[in-house]
Amino acid sequence: MLPLLLTICLCMEFVGVIFNFIHVFKFAFDGSGVELLKVTGNFIDNVAQCLFMLLLLLIVKGWTITRMSLTMKAKIILFTIWGTYTVSIMALFVWNLGNGCIRLIGLMMSFDTVYLTCICKNV
Repeated sequence: MLPLLLTICLCMEFVGVIFNFIHVFKFAFDGSGVELLKVTGNFIDNVAQCLFMLLLLLIVKGWTITRMSLTMKAKIILFTIWGTYTVSIMALFVWNLGNGCIRLIGLMMSFDTVYLTCICKNV
């Protein structure tokens, strides 16, 4: 299981780097680049980093090295730490997309407006 997780991390990291390379290469020639590839590459890179952190935490707990299974308490602690790390990384990714909280609040407000409009029309 650990070699599979490591292979997935490496492949995702490679794909993220390729996407970012294509964006930067195009940016070098025309000054605009491909914004979608940049965002996708950074997202894939963040997911790969989160999976790699899970791999490291599993190795630290000794899974498949000194024992073949983890206790329920160890699983809860492990996934709490990893979940907190993953949520933090993804929140910072969304924040870094542009204008951070202002863009996120604007998106939430536009969703609320559309939702309330649909509810009012149905009443």
